[in-house]
Amino acid sequence: MVGSLDGLHLLLTHQGRWSEWERLVASIKATISDGDGQPIEPAINLWPAILGYLSRIAEFRRQFKEKLQIDRQLGDYFQSIGDEPNFSRSLHHQGICAEATGDRDEAERLYNRSAEIHRRFANEYDEAVVLGQLASLAFNRGDFPRAEKLINQILPAFRKKGDSKYEAQSLHNLGSIYAERGQRAEAINQFNSSGRIFAALGDENGIAINLHHIGVTFLRQGQFPESEQKPRFG
Repeated sequence: MVGSLDGLHLLLTHQGRWSEWERLVASIKATISDGDGQPIEPAINLWPAILGYLSRIAEFRRQFKEKLQIDRQLGDYFQSIGDEPNFSRSLHHQGICAEATGDRDEAERLYNRSAEIHRRFANEYDEAVVLGQLASLAFNRGDFPRAEKLINQILPAFRKKGDSKYEAQSLHNLGSIYAERGQRAEAINQFNSSGRIFAALGDENGIAINLHHIGVTFLRQGQFPESEQKPRFG
């Protein structure tokens, strides 16, 4: 059944019929849950897929508080069956929701817990993705040494995995750190390295963001000191 739902998900969302897809998933959830909103035994294996669909719908609608509640349900399910890797991924998603709603302390707690579980299971790549979120938090708090340390820590995992997009984003973020510290030449070098990867990937959005930040960095080099724009994490 999950395979059929995946097909419907692709069809309806590609056509922009999100409301129709949401009603279908909500009706399935009501059918396979009891009065307390818990899954009934015959349909237990369908439960995480349905919650996952609902989570993506909430994310599409940018309803992060609702998504957080759904992701907590998912986490509780994975924890109840002893699936720690997926429980860790759920903690990561909860952290993203907490950060989106402005609770950075809770986001950091969730990210750290997620990263610790991935580390315990030697999930190097998944840990690196979570550490990237912690690097973003550190950057936004002005803790540039910690942000730089984390990015340098995760870059090898992305290169080992062959994930060029995350590598490019990480290099771009290093450029943002150097720019904030006034190390303009180092910043431009990292932006250029990032830009070459985005170009190879054909990622026009990445290219545009990168070029924008190169321009901002040149503006802040002294030619237009009144510029208050700042590079940001990608």
